[in-house]
Amino acid sequence: VELCGRHVPMSREELQEVKRFFEPGLHLLGFKPAAMLKPHHRIFHSYFVYPNERGSSNAVTGSTALVSALIDQLSQRKLMAIARYIPRRNSEPVLVALLPQTESADASGTEQLQPPGFHMIRLPWREEIRDLELPMPDGVVLPTALADVAREVVRAMRIDGFRPGCVENPVLQRHFAALQALALGEDAPENTVDMLRPDVAALQEKEPMLGAWKEAIEVASAAMATTPAFSQKRPQATFASEDGSLRAVR
Repeated sequence: VELCGRHVPMSREELQEVKRFFEPGLHLLGFKPAAMLKPHHRIFHSYFVYPNERGSSNAVTGSTALVSALIDQLSQRKLMAIARYIPRRNSEPVLVALLPQTESADASGTEQLQPPGFHMIRLPWREEIRDLELPMPDGVVLPTALADVAREVVRAMRIDGFRPGCVENPVLQRHFAALQALALGEDAPENTVDMLRPDVAALQEKEPMLGAWKEAIEVASAAMATTPAFSQKRPQATFASEDGSLRAVR
């Protein structure tokens, strides 16, 4: 290893020891109001953490009672836990937020809707958060009418009923249909609905509003003596169609 211009001999074990910070696991650091967790802090996917008292060599007796009491108190006080997390040996430590989730059941109380535990969210470091500035060009003022039309378009295109998990994977559904047809000796797989395709009827219903937005952009662009972004020519791109031929699109 080169250190201050000098060669310092180190064994493989010493190098691994230098890279090792702490033992793997969660180390509780403190608590913060849950409202302090902002959407831009969620730059990684989360994990669901729950206690384990049996079925594993890493089982901890009494962890269920401890975690249950902690979840209840954090939920009542609207707090979250801040912890240091190391997934495995020689891994760098990261800061995580533990959001409590209480157990809930259906009206009859026989079926569990959500289990108790913590949503572990990996927090970004200070260097990973950047302040972006998107200033308007000098002398350009956004017309109020254009902003109003854009606001109406965004409001009309909202999908309030969407929830994670409400849409089935179309690739898996086609795969399951093919397996079913093969197992039951059917002539052809059952048709599956691809919920990821655009809703043509809904888009046609909103076509007048989208046209008004386009017209407002043209009027504003003409007033600012600029060319609308959507009318600028884009470079041609080629893609392969289903029949194998190449087509050019703009």
